Amino acid sequence: MKKISSFATFFFVLLGLYSCGPGVPTKEIEDAKSALERAKMVDAPVYASQDFMDAETDYNQANQFVEQKKNQEAKDKALSSKTKADKSYETAREKRARDIYEKCENYLGIAKENYAEKIMPEKLEEGQKGFDELKAIYEKKDLDGTYSNGIVLMPKLKEMADTCKAAVDNAKSAVAQAQNRYDSALNKEIVKQYALDDLKKAEPLLEEAKKALSEGNLKEAEAKAKEAEAIINAAEQKAQDAYQKLAKDKTKDQRTIDLDKQKELENQKQKASDFIEQAKQKLELLKQKQKGSFLNTRVHHFVYINVTPIFIGAGEVDARPAGSDSEKPLKDEDVNINMVEDYIKKAEDSYDREEYLDSIDYAKEAIRMADILLAREEYQTYTVKLRPDNRDCLWKISGYVYDKQYWLWPVIWRANKYQIQDPDLIYPGQELKIPPSIMR
Repeated sequence: MKKISSFATFFFVLLGLYSCGPGVPTKEIEDAKSALERAKMVDAPVYASQDFMDAETDYNQANQFVEQKKNQEAKDKALSSKTKADKSYETAREKRARDIYEKCENYLGIAKENYAEKIMPEKLEEGQKGFDELKAIYEKKDLDGTYSNGIVLMPKLKEMADTCKAAVDNAKSAVAQAQNRYDSALNKEIVKQYALDDLKKAEPLLEEAKKALSEGNLKEAEAKAKEAEAIINAAEQKAQDAYQKLAKDKTKDQRTIDLDKQKELENQKQKASDFIEQAKQKLELLKQKQKGSFLNTRVHHFVYINVTPIFIGAGEVDARPAGSDSEKPLKDEDVNINMVEDYIKKAEDSYDREEYLDSIDYAKEAIRMADILLAREEYQTYTVKLRPDNRDCLWKISGYVYDKQYWLWPVIWRANKYQIQDPDLIYPGQELKIPPSIMR
């Protein structure tokens, strides 16, 4: 009887243990939590987002199963979470090491392309040495070492690249502005007639500025451009003074104008009329395009309202007839349709006052601005290519599409900001909008 009682007690203990099932998988859940925390430390949410997100989902489900007393399911989810977290950890380590390495490589390349050897040679030598050391670590597959060294080196290379690029951009802008001022003056009838020889003296200075720029002698380029602008301003002022004197003399005694002068005035009058008509035609075409018949309204709104295009020679361009003090210099990116209409009216008013040369210049400026706005109605596309030995970047793409005008890369970035968060990070297969560039 005693044996039977002992057996029964043992049986019920076993039955109780069986009915309780497996215990809470505390260790497995803690291991999954540790794996997730480790993955976070290598930026897995950024570089291995899907695996990390899946690992978090499994971890949360494991805890829910524990609350529901489903310990076996909780254990399975905890194990799955740890596996996925470990995978995200390895993936993130590799990707962030490659990312920091490529950023350092890109910034060093930008600095070199922007004459760092002349602008800041000591910084370039230091940066090159640091990158060579980083490259050796990267090639050894030391992922953590690559990241820890790269994260220190990258800001230094970026600062050097930004400084050099800004210096080059300033010099290029100065040269482009001087060239635009020259082209604008050369296009003015007043200057052609009264100060062309004076204006031509700026040509050799402009060529010297361009040569200095191409050789990376930035200060010399800016100085030559400034000298050229001074000559251009003087020529425009001389032309305006001569023209005003003629107008004054004409008012004093109309009879002194000989037949040749009268014929010249008639020619000017006809030219002014023709240019005004041409400006009006372009204005009408522009209005038709901006109504949406030639370009999707949403694209037009994004590219030309939210994005400020930058054009070649977008420095200050004197849009006034020489000697006029009534308006400020105008930048190409500030042009709008109201300005076109305004300059057409100025041309018509000058025409009515028989100031035909001024009328011609105002009409030509209206045509120039209309052409800028018309060109904005179109854009091209460029697909980023996989070039292992010569990686695509916005700077290089700008050179391809804008005929070696590398400094225009912000044009492309601004037009594609909806898909490019960091201008240093673009990927093969991305299709980029390429806004037009107005060249004069």
